[in-house]
Formats: sequence, C-alpha cells, structure tokens
Amino acid sequence: MSNDYDFIFAGGGAAALSLALELSQSSLKDRSILIIDPSDKKVNDRTWCFWDSKDQISPVLIHRTWRNLQINGVGWSNLFELGEYNYAMVRGIDFYEYARSQLSKKPNFHFRQTSVTQIRDHGDSVEVATEDAAYRGAYCFDSRYIFSADQKKDPGSYHDLIQHFRGWEIEANQIAFNPRTVTLFDFRTPQNGSMRFFYVLPLAEKKALIEYTIFSESILSSEEYDRALKTYIETILNIRDYHLTGIENGRIPMTDRPAVLNASPRHIYIGTRSGRVKPSSGYAFLRIHQDSKAIVRGLIDFNDPMVYRTKSSTAYQWFDRIMLHVMKYRGNEMASLFTQLFRNNPPARIFRFLDEETGIIEILKVLTSLRPWPFLQAFLQTILFNKN
Repeated sequence: MSNDYDFIFAGGGAAALSLALELSQSSLKDRSILIIDPSDKKVNDRTWCFWDSKDQISPVLIHRTWRNLQINGVGWSNLFELGEYNYAMVRGIDFYEYARSQLSKKPNFHFRQTSVTQIRDHGDSVEVATEDAAYRGAYCFDSRYIFSADQKKDPGSYHDLIQHFRGWEIEANQIAFNPRTVTLFDFRTPQNGSMRFFYVLPLAEKKALIEYTIFSESILSSEEYDRALKTYIETILNIRDYHLTGIENGRIPMTDRPAVLNASPRHIYIGTRSGRVKPSSGYAFLRIHQDSKAIVRGLIDFNDPMVYRTKSSTAYQWFDRIMLHVMKYRGNEMASLFTQLFRNNPPARIFRFLDEETGIIEILKVLTSLRPWPFLQAFLQTILFNKN
C-alpha cells in the first residue's frame, strides 16, 4: 500500500473526524485520506454539548436534546423555555462510531493506530512521521493538543485557565429528574476563590449526567471532585438512593492567546490547537463543525484550506480577555455575574452573544446588564497597566 495521500490527519478526535466527514460528503470525497491516532476511539471518553437554532448537526449524532433551561444563581433561579433553540448532547462514542462507520465504507479513507512523531513541510508536500512509518501528503491537519505546553511561552502576557470537570452518571431508585430540562448553571456550591458550578443533563426520569465544573489554574484530586458531587447530589438534589453508572473527566484550555491556524502552509492546525474553543465559555463542538466547512470550501474553491477560516473579531477577543481576567483574579464574583447575565437577558440573546453573532446593539444590551466595576477594573489592569 502506498504511503502517499492527499490529506493526512495527525489526531483522530472530534476535529479530525468532523473535517474527514465534511470531505467525504464533498466533491473531494475521492481524495486519499489517512487518519492517525494512538487510540482506537472505542470508549465514551467525553461528551459535547451545544445550543443550536439551525439544526447544524445531524440528528443521527445527537443523544439527547432539551427545550427548557434551569439556572440556579445567587439568590435567584429561573426556568427558561429556549424557543427556537435546542440544547443538545453528543456522546463521544456515538460520534466516533458513526464517523468510522461512514468513512470505513470508502476505500480511499484509511486509519492507522499509532503516534505522530514529526511533521515536516517540504514546500510542495508535507511529511508525517510516526513510530513505525513515514507518510507524505498535500496537507497535514493537526489536532494534537499537548495540554499546558503553550502556557510555558510568555506566561505573564496572557490569561491561561483550565475548565476542568468530573461527571457522574447516576441512576436513582425514584423519579428525580425532568427529562425536558437541562440545568446549565447551578451555583449552589462554595466558590472557594474560583468559578464553580454543577451541570445536570437528565437522560431519563431516574437517570442523569451530573458534572462538577471549575474554572481555575490547577485541577483537583479525584477525591475532591467526588466529595463535591456526593454532597451536591445528596444535599442539594436530595437524592440519596442511587448508584453510579459511569464517570467522565475532562480538561479544556481557556486562554486569550492568539489563535494559531497553521504551523506552515501545508501543516494546518484544527480543533483546540487552532483556537476553536471559545475562551470565555469552553464551548467548541459547533465551532469545530463550522471550521471544517470553511476548510473544505477553501480546498474546493482555491485548493487552499486557509482562505475562508476566521478568527474572533477584535471586540470579542477583548471581551474574552477581560472575562478571563475576572475569572482568574475575582473568581468568587463569577457566580453573581452569571446570575445577572441570565436574570437580565433572554437565553437567545446570551447564546447569540457567546456565538459571536450579535450586532453592536445586542452587545451593549448584554454588557450593560452586568455590574460594570469588575469589568472596568479588569479593563484598566489589562489595558492601562498591562497586568495579565
């Protein structure tokens, strides 16, 4: 078998499979493609959630959707109807199995279970070396992200936080959940200097995925996550008779470092490595999906994967930077700020704002709905005094 391919993927997770699926459904579907990943992707290692009003993701991939949203803030709570939006959940294992089943049907798509060791751009092609072979392609799409490697560079100039979480999937012995309502933020937990909340994804009346989520510079021990989850389930949700059916762990980089879309003309970054994670929220799944479409469109129109790719506007980059500053230095205030955000704005406006789809009027409505001092102080420290 030849070691020459049109497109080579270093990494075979969400970003790679999303782009590979887009290629397989386009006029480029007959190009030769190699996907390299050290994992066989046969476990449910993560869950992606997102809001959507445009049905951008195939229903085949969606495990659950919710039309109601519960917020439990500081001294305030509310149940929202999402209107034109759905809040949706995609399980990692479902996405991996669907993508591999679709791509494996095509003789020009190949998988290798090994690790990429080096990538070299030779100008007219790119060479991808693994532990046991070398491959050559027109482009390499690289989604490998070595957590915290970037933070070692110029750490004083940027805000680098981690959104880290541990989730318990539980089954109660009595009806305990409303399958139509997702709890996006529940701040009924000590903040301890960092933004912390619980996230409840009901899967049935007796079953849910409950996640303890924290925005900070360092992660917790397994015992600390488990202790907080147990306390929340038994004292806040008042569920005492239940059993654990699954565990999920995750870490998502939250940074205002400038997005880098490629290492060289033929070595292209995708996924988290290319800044697809929204810095102030951690959401990435739809942003990855949209980026995949842009890459394929560029390849079709100009044989250039970069031409249609975008970065956040300057205004949104500054908002993300200021929000990360507040999270880093005034973490205890984030619960009250998010309470104000949902108390003073409909979810649709917040979703459009976080999706960077709002005009200046809606941006001003969101910003003026929040207590200004934390943001003004962050702005002064960040801009005028150049403090992180």
